[in-house]
Amino acid sequence: MNYKQFNVALPIKDNNVCMVDGVVQYDTANIFNVRLMDGTEPFDFTGYTEVFIEILKPDGNHVQSCVTDDPKIHADNNPYSIQVVDPSEGRISFMLLGQATILTGTHFGQIMISGNGKTLTSARIN
Repeated sequence: MNYKQFNVALPIKDNNVCMVDGVVQYDTANIFNVRLMDGTEPFDFTGYTEVFIEILKPDGNHVQSCVTDDPKIHADNNPYSIQVVDPSEGRISFMLLGQATILTGTHFGQIMISGNGKTLTSARIN
């Protein structure tokens, strides 16, 4: 099966918005390859134990998904197949499908990483 892939460099500390075009309503084969960046360098999130994806849809509803070291939570709440590809290089991959593509319009997404009592939120992906 072929997938439409989006490669996104996403600031972890800056508040720059990253615009992504090309996701079409009802598409179910969208893969986002995200690299969290700290300025011009990859953000090393080694040691963080949870990665959350949150998307605000045009109708005001939220879509959330997470991957964590806790296998029960991971199995129950990862419909977007979030994968930590390489934390030392800031790489995360996830599929965008289902409720995240059911409406047309601008969606506002962000990635949050948590661990050791700390949470960092990326810039937005629109």
